[in-house]
Amino acid sequence: MSNQNQFSRAGQQKKSDAGADRPQYAPDSTAILFDLRIGDVVQYFHEDWIVEGKLTYNDDGFVWMEYLLQLGERTAWLSVQEDDALETCLLDPVQDLDISGDPPKQLTYQGNEYRLKEASEATMTRLTSTGGSC
Repeated sequence: MSNQNQFSRAGQQKKSDAGADRPQYAPDSTAILFDLRIGDVVQYFHEDWIVEGKLTYNDDGFVWMEYLLQLGERTAWLSVQEDDALETCLLDPVQDLDISGDPPKQLTYQGNEYRLKEASEATMTRLTSTGGSC
């Protein structure tokens, strides 16, 4: 799910150059995805998700974001990074996979095999709508 054209931010407006009262929507989806705020609405395949939390990671100047999204009782994480090109990924949390300690180099989940591609250490800052943890 890494197609930037599938995501849009509702309500992000800017004034037109002519100063008209009619809002114009910012065309740069990259800048918008890196600047989502708590309470913003993110539309994904015609569903409106609410931004409930934001994690900002910094690995020696390489910065990426993960946003906690909510749609009713459903939650998901939207990961946004730019590494030569914009990369977005919508991640669904699972309850039936227990990983403690360092992540394994490979694992199998629901018949699919996953391999660790890269790893590093980063500092993380957290912002939530309630002040609690994400």
